[in-house]
Amino acid sequence: MEALADLKDQVRELLQKLLRGAALWQLLIVALAAGIGEEVLFRGLIQAGLAALLPNSFALVGSLLIASVLFGLCHYLSNTYFALATLAGAYFGLLMLVSGSLLPAIIAHALYDFIALAYLLHDGEA
Repeated sequence: MEALADLKDQVRELLQKLLRGAALWQLLIVALAAGIGEEVLFRGLIQAGLAALLPNSFALVGSLLIASVLFGLCHYLSNTYFALATLAGAYFGLLMLVSGSLLPAIIAHALYDFIALAYLLHDGEA
């Protein structure tokens, strides 16, 4: 999977420029801010708002798909990252639909971001 290896290198390089030297507790704050902010925007406002506006027969699936694609587009670094981010957005949206709450999506998003940031920035450290 050369595309995934290239993506990992690209994201690691970008993150090194932005967050070089950040401690794990600082990465946790960044991850929590992203989890809360992005889930409130994409699931709480966009997905829920579209579900209220779209025809009933299309509301749940349509709002989930549109919000997920918008999430992917806003995270666009490459076609691979777009696809992965869109799938992650769909997962977070499904969490909200199944639970009836934003909290599981926020927790999953923040946890994913923290693990990814810690891995990409502190990989190989003792």
